[in-house]
Amino acid sequence: VKRFEIFYHFNHVIPFIRDKRIDSLMMSESSNWVTFITMSIFLTKLMIFSCFAFCFKFHLLM
Repeated sequence: VKRFEIFYHFNHVIPFIRDKRIDSLMMSESSNWVTFITMSIFLTKLMIFSCFAFCFKFHLLM
């Protein structure tokens, strides 16, 4: 019974600590995440556009 109690306690405490840590991390890094996501979207669009432009130029050269 004692071991089960300890196990139960750990099962509840560890995820809580982990969630708290992740929450605080997300709160401090939320602006960074937004910037990162916008930058990745922008870069993806840029990559697609440059690829299309390159293919178009190559097509014109042929």
